[in-house]
Amino acid sequence: MQQTSSEEAYKKFDEISKQHIEMLRKLTKQINDARIARDNESIKNSLKDYDEGMEKFMPILMGQCKIYWEKEN
Repeated sequence: MQQTSSEEAYKKFDEISKQHIEMLRKLTKQINDARIARDNESIKNSLKDYDEGMEKFMPILMGQCKIYWEKEN
C-alpha cells in the first residue's frame, strides 16, 4: 500500500493504530483495577495481554514512522 500512496498507507496505519491504542487503554484500566483489588493473578494476566498488544502495535507505529522518515519530516 505504501508504495502506491504514502498518504493512504498512513491513513490505514492511523485507523489500525487507533484500534490498538483503544485496546491498550482498556488493558491499562484492567491492570489498574486489578492492582486496586490486589488480584495478583489478574495483574499477571493483564500485563501479559498488554505486552502482547504492544508487540502487535509496534510494527504499526514503525510503519507510520517510516512514512515520515521517507518524506524527510
